[in-house]
Amino acid sequence: AAMPVVFSGELAGSVYIMDYDTEQGQLIADLEMNILRSSIILEVAILVISVFFSIVSSGRMRTILTAMRLAREGEYTHPIKMHGTDEFATFSEEFDKLTARLQVSDASHELKTPLASIKLLSDSILQNEMDAGTMREFVADIGSEAERLNRMSQKLLMLTRREEGTQEHEVVDVADVVTRVFRMLVPLADSQQIKLTANVDRSCTILAFEDDAYQIMFNLVENGIKYNRPGG
Repeated sequence: AAMPVVFSGELAGSVYIMDYDTEQGQLIADLEMNILRSSIILEVAILVISVFFSIVSSGRMRTILTAMRLAREGEYTHPIKMHGTDEFATFSEEFDKLTARLQVSDASHELKTPLASIKLLSDSILQNEMDAGTMREFVADIGSEAERLNRMSQKLLMLTRREEGTQEHEVVDVADVVTRVFRMLVPLADSQQIKLTANVDRSCTILAFEDDAYQIMFNLVENGIKYNRPGG
């Protein structure tokens, strides 16, 4: 028969201490594992958040750079309108204010063209003998320029109020625009001994704002007269 094993008091105490140390060691090991897992999860979360904010910041920066490139090319009608309270949003707000002021400045400068046209026409009427039909044409041109001046003034007013309109582009006949420009600038060309010629296909059309097309053509022809040579 097996004999029961009886530990002495001293030996029993040692076994109890050994069991206690093993339990404590397991608790510490489990705690270390939990800390390691938490650290890994935290590092992954930080990495994901960093990548996310990097992508967002990169996108916002690209938006700002695109708007800056457009502004450098003279296109001020594309505000950034970036939401938020960070540095990007603050910069975009200041940039939009700057482009709005540039739009007003451009619109103010464009007012000079119809004013110059009206002056040219009125001077021609005063300085030249004209039949009734020619004078009616010149007066009609003055009225047309006055209407264009009024539209540009309204556009300038909208810009100053930051209530830009949503006008759609229209089909513009280039030959008609050139004819109007030439008729307006013939007196100036004659005074400079400059000959104006154009060869435009009647079917040549562009998609634009008619006033803008006229403005561009007028500036080109006027510069061609001013910086030309006599007989050019």
